[in-house]
Amino acid sequence: MRILIGISTGLLCLASTLAFAKSPTHCYVSGETSGSKPSHAYGSKQNPYGSLGEVQADPDCVVINVLYSETPLDGGIVLKDGQELVGIKGKKGKKGKKGKKDALPVITNSTTALGGAGIILAKDSKVKHIHVRDTYSSGILGFPDVNANIGGKLVLQGVHVTGANQSQQFNPLTNSTSPSILLGFQEATDLTIKNSNVGEADTPSIVVAQLDGHGKIRISNTRVYDQGHVPDGGSEYSAGISLNGLGESSVDIEVLNTSVSNIGHEVVSNSDGLLMIHQGNGSMTAKVDGYRYSNPEGRGAQRSSTGIEMGCIYGTGCRFSGTVTDSVITDAFLAGIQVIDFYGAVPGTDNTVIVDIRDNEISGSRAGIYLGADNLNGTRQWNVVNNIISDPVLYGMLILAFESNLAEVYIEGNTVQNAGDSGLVFVGNSAGITQFDAGLGGLGSEGNNRIINSAVNDIVAEGVPVSAANNWWGSEAGPTSVLEIFGGTVDVDPFLESDPQ
Repeated sequence: MRILIGISTGLLCLASTLAFAKSPTHCYVSGETSGSKPSHAYGSKQNPYGSLGEVQADPDCVVINVLYSETPLDGGIVLKDGQELVGIKGKKGKKGKKGKKDALPVITNSTTALGGAGIILAKDSKVKHIHVRDTYSSGILGFPDVNANIGGKLVLQGVHVTGANQSQQFNPLTNSTSPSILLGFQEATDLTIKNSNVGEADTPSIVVAQLDGHGKIRISNTRVYDQGHVPDGGSEYSAGISLNGLGESSVDIEVLNTSVSNIGHEVVSNSDGLLMIHQGNGSMTAKVDGYRYSNPEGRGAQRSSTGIEMGCIYGTGCRFSGTVTDSVITDAFLAGIQVIDFYGAVPGTDNTVIVDIRDNEISGSRAGIYLGADNLNGTRQWNVVNNIISDPVLYGMLILAFESNLAEVYIEGNTVQNAGDSGLVFVGNSAGITQFDAGLGGLGSEGNNRIINSAVNDIVAEGVPVSAANNWWGSEAGPTSVLEIFGGTVDVDPFLESDPQ
C-alpha cells in the first residue's frame, strides 16, 4: 500500500485531478506499489494505481492493465462501456520477484460493495488474462438489473474464475446461488468465452440468458471443473454451463473443445454439464463439437443430471435446432445426451425440435441418449448416427414421443453395448405421423446398428411401430429378446448375421 504522510486533503485532490488529466488511454493498476516511480504519471506502468477504486475513477482510461503482484486487488470493479481489463502475467519464474511464470493477476471482492461481484461488465467489455478469486457473490457479472447497457460485443479470454459465491446467498435472478459467471442480455449481443477456466465453487459456473433480442454465444477451449452447490437453503439446480433463451429471443450457440468435469452435489442435485434451453416462443440453434464431460466422483445423483441437455421447455412456438458431434461423455447420472420438448403446469404447443447427434462416445449413464417430448402438436426430427454407447446402467437409447404432429427418429450405425436393461426403447402415442427408423424404415436408415449384450431386452416398442432391420444383435441368430407392448410393434427382419465392424 502507498503511504502518504503530511499531505492535506486539498493537495491530494489536486494531485488526483492532475493525474487524471495526464492519464493515457492505457492505465495500470497493481496490488503492490512499493516499487513505483513517483516521477512518472500516476496510473502509468511505472507508477500504477494502487486500488481498483482509483483506476475505476479514471475517466480517460480505456484499457486497464492489471500488473501481476502477489497481493490481490480487492473490492471489485465496474467497467465502462467499451473498456478493456487486461492482466499482465507474471514473467520472472518461480524464483523471480514477480512470482510464478505466466501467473495471472488476481481480482477479488471480499466485501458487499458492488453486490460482492468481482467484475461488472458493461457494453462491449473485454476481460483478458485475469484470475477472479473468492468473491462474495459472482466473479464476473453482467445483467440488466445491474447495468442496463450490458450487451454488444463481449469477450472473456484467458480468464480464471474460482471460489465464487463465498456468501453462499441465494440469487433470485438465477433461482440458485450466485454463479461464477452470470450474464443476461436484453439487446443484441455477441459473447465470446475462450481459453478460460471456471470452477472450485459451490455454485453454477457459467449462466447466460438472452432475455430479448438476438444473441450469439461462442464458448471454446474452456474448462468447467470441481463445481458443487449449496444443498441447504438454496437450489438443487447447478449446471456447469447454462445457456438460455427466453421470450421471443433468438440465440445462436457454439460450444467447441470445451470440458465439464466433477460438478454437482454427491447427494441430491440437478447438475447438467451443458444446458442449452429455450423457454419461450423464440428460437435457438446450437452447435457442440469436441465437448468432454466426466463425473469421476459420481455427483449429480437422484436428479436429471446429464452430460448435455438441450431443447424447448415451458414454451409455445419454440424452435430449436442442435448438433452434437465428436464429443465424449462419461458417467453422467441420468443421460449422456438428453433432448427435451417438455412443458410445465400449462402445456405448450407447436414447438419444433430438430437435432443431429453424431460420432459421439457415451458411457456409464442411466440412458446413453434420451430423446423426450410431451408438448402438444410438436414437430420432432431426431437423427442419431455413428455413436458408441457403452455400459449404460439401464438403456442405450430411450426415445419418448407423445402428442406429435410429426415425429421422425432416424437411427443408423450406432453401437450400444452392455446395457443394464434394454438396448433400444421406443415409447409413444402420437396421433400424427410417427416414424421410428432404426433400419430399413421410411426415413431411409440403412440400419447397421450394433446392439450387443443387453441384459433384459434388445429392443422395446411401447405403443408405436418401429423399423429395426439390418442390424447386428450380437449373434447370427438375431435379437434375443424383442418386447412389444401396448400395441407397439418391431420389425427386425432381415437382421445382420455378422458384425458390420
